[in-house]
Amino acid sequence: MSSFDIDITNDGGWWTVHIREITGPAQGRTISEAESTARQMVALATGVRIDDIAVRAVGLAAPTAAFRPGGRAARRPAASSAPA
Repeated sequence: MSSFDIDITNDGGWWTVHIREITGPAQGRTISEAESTARQMVALATGVRIDDIAVRAVGLAAPTAAFRPGGRAARRPAASSAPA
């Protein structure tokens, strides 16, 4: 089994996971969902079967916008104030 260390940050309702050995973050609404997404990313990047990948949380960081390129507005369009 391949094991990967991850850092987890909670930011605005999302859990962001940074995989130390792989570039790019993974996200999820729950820690479990974020870890699952991280395992999927590792599988794609390494060619290792997802069932053979374990992730280990080694860091829990304070909330920060640095892990969300573009910020919240980039993920969720603003509500329209125009009448329907």
